[in-house]
Amino acid sequence: MSQNINIEIKTSIKDEQFMAGSAKSVITPPVSFPIFSPEFENRKSEGILDDLLCRVVVINIFDKKIMFVSLDIWGISDYLLKKIRNLVSKKIKINQQDIFISATGNATSPSIDEDEKIYQNYYNYLPEQILSAAYLAIANLVPASIGSFATKLPNVSTFYEKENYPGNPALFVTEIIGKTKNTIAKIYNFSCPANIMGQENHSWTADFPGYTSWALEQKYGGVSIFLPSPCSDIRPYNWWKNNSNLSHSSREPADVHAMGLLLATQVSNFSDEVFYKRNIVVKTIEDDDNKLKILKLGEIYFVFSNKPQNNKFARRVRKKFLFSKIFVYSNNKNVRFDEIISYDPKSVKKAQNILQKLGAN
Repeated sequence: MSQNINIEIKTSIKDEQFMAGSAKSVITPPVSFPIFSPEFENRKSEGILDDLLCRVVVINIFDKKIMFVSLDIWGISDYLLKKIRNLVSKKIKINQQDIFISATGNATSPSIDEDEKIYQNYYNYLPEQILSAAYLAIANLVPASIGSFATKLPNVSTFYEKENYPGNPALFVTEIIGKTKNTIAKIYNFSCPANIMGQENHSWTADFPGYTSWALEQKYGGVSIFLPSPCSDIRPYNWWKNNSNLSHSSREPADVHAMGLLLATQVSNFSDEVFYKRNIVVKTIEDDDNKLKILKLGEIYFVFSNKPQNNKFARRVRKKFLFSKIFVYSNNKNVRFDEIISYDPKSVKKAQNILQKLGAN
């Protein structure tokens, strides 16, 4: 069954026309809980290198709320998605269709499988922490503007199966600023899994997305969200299969920091050239059959696929719309690296049809 939700927003020059707020909360599991990894065997956590965070951005246009939720975990089960949406929607009076939940693809992650008995209390704790950040983001709502840019970040990732074959270099950035040009939020979309830390690591860490967002938040304030583009067939640096001369092969915090700072620098490079708007139209269309949810936010588009996808999904979705900024996200759920994620042409075609309907070009 497919369900379409279209939201037309009237225009005005008043402050209430476009409001935004952001906040974050800690979602690190207890030390001693098992670390789930899509690449290695699960292992017992023994410490905390850096906290896992929930980051929330709320956009309010004439009392119509749109919410982005980002979690420093590998993926999100349908069980948790439903639990989070039900709680947040009920408590803060927002339509579930307007809650966009993503994971950073962190490969040093708490388990998201509801059958893990040790995590049963965590499954209740996590939605409450998300709700806490949502409350704070709403309390922080101020008049705001939104803009975006696209660039390329080549030679920092590779396709896993092909030697010397580069990953997808596309980098998309959305920025939301207040009236004094203070940063409320940055949302950046890039294709690379957060699996730099190796099997010898037994501490909780958010890997390179956590470090990138931390660096951006230290410089600009606000909240920075890493929205990973589909990357089941991509690896960091030059880590293609059977490469005997890996760069950053130690897989330690220094290697995480190198990637994190590189990405943070590129996200920062074009901020001065962004054109910001307040007078925008918002539309949401949800397609249940293909597990798609697509958001038009002015001239920016967000494609959320609630199933694992390989990088071809993002490239093909964007191929038809060379002049639009299209952020693409797919939910990893519990997929492991040894699973082959096949190309999903049906979802691509449906996403393209929806984007065309929404005005992408």
